[in-house]
Amino acid sequence: MILKFQIFQLRYSLLHKRWWLYRQISEIKFNTGIWADEYDKELKKL
Repeated sequence: MILKFQIFQLRYSLLHKRWWLYRQISEIKFNTGIWADEYDKELKKL
């Protein structure tokens, strides 16, 4: 019973880490997209 629980915990923490990483990456991509848009606007002003 304890072993099953530990496996479940391990699987859960791996899933959580993957989800966290995915969130970080998508946040970076999102911010980069905003930055690129702003940069593009500034270039068009020149």
